[in-house]
Amino acid sequence: MKKYFIALFIFFIVSLTNKTAKAQVSQDFANNNCIKTGAILIDAFYGWPYFNGTLLQSAISNGGGNNNYKVTNKNHLGGKVEYMLSENIGLGGEFTFADASVNYQNSTNGRFEKAGIKKIRILGRLNYHFATTHNLDPYFTAGIGFKKTTFYDTGSSQYDQTFNILPISFKLAVGLRYFFNDTFGITTEIGLGGPLLSAGLSVKL
Repeated sequence: MKKYFIALFIFFIVSLTNKTAKAQVSQDFANNNCIKTGAILIDAFYGWPYFNGTLLQSAISNGGGNNNYKVTNKNHLGGKVEYMLSENIGLGGEFTFADASVNYQNSTNGRFEKAGIKKIRILGRLNYHFATTHNLDPYFTAGIGFKKTTFYDTGSSQYDQTFNILPISFKLAVGLRYFFNDTFGITTEIGLGGPLLSAGLSVKL
């Protein structure tokens, strides 16, 4: 009977030790991930193409090649911020600005003036992070928000008119961050809604 209790006691200690070790390994793995609950992620990015700018460039190029016209397509400039509600779910927002313009010579006074089309987008985003490692942070994102498209002319006409067929903006994308250390990294994203492809810098707080 005594040997039975000793064997049972040893079995209990071994089982408890094994369970504690597994829990510690699981905790160490979680702590090794580059994304943790409560983290704040900030991205600054450049995205392309801006399709309105591409259409503008095409229209000017096919309009006879007048040297008095110069098209500038700045594509997209933007920023994102995200707060990690858990190790997998993040909630945040995105702001994007796009602008394409043409410098032209006014036929009346001979001065060069500028006209173009610009767009701003403000979105709320929900991200799902998966397969996160010490350096890599892949995720899916879905977003919805507001967009505003404006046609403008800074010349003598001083034209500035908002044109929105549908002021609502949607986004579906997949993204990836790579962190060099605990704070700084790079980011890229591909999807629908806004720029087709974007890349930039990430900061983790």
